[in-house]
Amino acid sequence: MDNTARNQVVTWMRAHIPARVYMLLILMATGVVTGVGAYVLKWLVRTVNHLLTRHVMTVLPDWMIIIVPVAGMIITVAYMRYVIHQDISHGADMVRARLLGGQYDLRTSLMVSPILASSVTLGFGGSAGGEGPIATAGAAIGSNFGRRAGLTPQQLMVVICCGAGAGIAAIFKSPVGGMFYTIEVLALPLTTANFVALAITCVTSGLTAYALSGFTFDLAFSGTIAPAYYGYVVLIGLFCGLYSIYYSHIISVTGRWYDSIPSRWKRALVAGLVTGMLLLIFPALYGEGYEVMRAIIESEPSRLLNGSMLFSATASPAILLYVAAGVMLVKAIGTSSATCGGVAGDFSPALFAGCMAGYVFAAGMNLAFGLTLPVGALVITAMAASMSGIIKAPLMAIFITTEMTGNFSMFLPIVIASAISYAVVAVASAALRKAYH
Repeated sequence: MDNTARNQVVTWMRAHIPARVYMLLILMATGVVTGVGAYVLKWLVRTVNHLLTRHVMTVLPDWMIIIVPVAGMIITVAYMRYVIHQDISHGADMVRARLLGGQYDLRTSLMVSPILASSVTLGFGGSAGGEGPIATAGAAIGSNFGRRAGLTPQQLMVVICCGAGAGIAAIFKSPVGGMFYTIEVLALPLTTANFVALAITCVTSGLTAYALSGFTFDLAFSGTIAPAYYGYVVLIGLFCGLYSIYYSHIISVTGRWYDSIPSRWKRALVAGLVTGMLLLIFPALYGEGYEVMRAIIESEPSRLLNGSMLFSATASPAILLYVAAGVMLVKAIGTSSATCGGVAGDFSPALFAGCMAGYVFAAGMNLAFGLTLPVGALVITAMAASMSGIIKAPLMAIFITTEMTGNFSMFLPIVIASAISYAVVAVASAALRKAYH
């Protein structure tokens, strides 16, 4: 449709459709398309992953896993440089910067390019998530729909924020989590009108992704934590708070190191090699890690050793604990490599890191002191607590974790651990600022 015809359609719709209904239609369209985009992203990642791990890698020596993420990073950089002519490696940060600068005209290509680039980065083994790219795509969808619908700059700002939140809602199937992402991370002004707009977009997006995935939860869990174990919930909150400080520090240090590499090609090569070497030792770091997280939650930790050259799949509980601790310590390096060398997000890695931290804590306590702590439930709690401390968005972390499991009986322990973890990080950050100023 050319510009003249589109303008005529927009003029007719604005003249015959009430303003609130018109805005509602734009928000719902943004939510539906973003939900479809999130589903497509996950499908592409699974497809690329399956082709590489079930077909290509089975006929190659194990050490060739080092080459896979290198190829993924190089392909991603080539796509950004020669196809879309735009660096989208930190797309979510770019969206935040444009919102702060009052620039609401996101390129049309951003509706698709982050999805394609991220599917390569993650499918080829990048140890990160797809939430940053889909939030960028959702924001671009909102921007383009809004501009073509003739919205005012203020309305455009709201629709862009809602589109980004819809991306988070869809990728995690967490409508409320997506809403709190927009409120806590993008700082959308919280008026009644904005809240309603946000709810409509995130619910539409989340339900679309939920329906397309067959009405399934990514990390379904039916267990709970008895009040008698709430003391351990407090301890795991403290543990995850301290771990969040470590994780964030490693992310910062490795990020600065990658940024010091001037050539984008060299950065991708180095990031791919680092990722590949980590995968050679800890195959559990491959991709988003949802299969590993599900296995840990379902008390099948031996999945940590699948494909490992160094450890047997029938290893003892102590070996499993050591491997989980190793993965926990190097996860931040893997995530930083994926986000600096390719196109990926850092929310899913925070959940994965929390999963490892929760397993190390709960299984370690059981092994060391002969306890019978509910490992799966404490792992879920630690995932929320770590995300709260690492991302510094506790409400988002609480609802994303709860909605991903579909288990609101875990809500109270998740809130307790997340609040404690966030408080530990906040107090430590304040103390460090005071010490260095």
